[in-house]
Amino acid sequence: MSGMSDLVSVIIPVYNAEKYLTKCLNSIIGQTYENIEIILINDGSTDSTGEICSRFAAKDSRIRYIEQENAGQSITRNRGIGLSKGRYIYFMDSDDHLDDGYIEFAVKSLKDEKADMMISNYYHELENGASWNEREFEEGVFDLTKEADRYKFIVNVFLPYKCGFEVWNRLYDAELIKENGLEFPVFKPVVAEDVCFNLLYIFCAGKIIVSNKRFYHYLHNDSSTMAKNAGVQINRYNEVSRLAYSFLENKGKLPYLRENYVFIHLLLIYHELMNYDLKGMKAIIKQIEDKENFRRLDKLRARDFAPAVKNIGIARTLKYSMLGILYGIWL
Repeated sequence: MSGMSDLVSVIIPVYNAEKYLTKCLNSIIGQTYENIEIILINDGSTDSTGEICSRFAAKDSRIRYIEQENAGQSITRNRGIGLSKGRYIYFMDSDDHLDDGYIEFAVKSLKDEKADMMISNYYHELENGASWNEREFEEGVFDLTKEADRYKFIVNVFLPYKCGFEVWNRLYDAELIKENGLEFPVFKPVVAEDVCFNLLYIFCAGKIIVSNKRFYHYLHNDSSTMAKNAGVQINRYNEVSRLAYSFLENKGKLPYLRENYVFIHLLLIYHELMNYDLKGMKAIIKQIEDKENFRRLDKLRARDFAPAVKNIGIARTLKYSMLGILYGIWL
């Protein structure tokens, strides 16, 4: 690619990643799109991660290597955003790798469609090399300039996981992130930071592209920091809902989403309950700690039903309305 093309900032937090980091970094420096800066932040690693980072930084001038005391992935990604100089931002995880045509494909897609985010599908992989495709995404170019269309994308595509919740399978507009003050929330344990960041980004985006082409190789390994406890999960998604609604309130934008937010709230909660029967749902709902926020956002009003039926259909509207009533009773 021409050196005159837009700069892409690749932000990679690393922590004790010696086993996977070489493959990860080789997949980034080998991209066919060459105008990139690689912001490599060593988050207090105690293994040989630092030596690997230093070695790569010495041989590729596009790598900006930074060391810090351990602060966690969200703080590290936010630091990377602050340091970035690119027109676009891409977040990479240090134990995964990427096919070499990804960034070129994503940049071209954004430019061709004048879009704000390019989302692509990905491969699931095990350490033994086994690979599989979990699901198909809902491909398309989604214009979100009308509030009703933005709402429809959120409740029909994003929250039902038809384009994923992750950050490493999408390319972002750096200006949109910085102008709106978007950051990753700092959650402990590490659950749903990506969901929260992406939902706020979608609140601000004008056009989004979703593709089923797969470039990213997501490695399943035993060192994952994802919490397994259902109580942690349900409380976190309730917190994500609170933060997202507060963002809309504080920005004073998107009144249509604020007025019809209850179904966004219910879909966030349902994401953690969908695999349980009613008895299991009831047990998990009872673990919600911030009951005041849950009840505030769970209140149904008559005006909520018409846009919900229009956007998600009468069957889903009735389903989530009934579940919302049950959640309130159980709580």
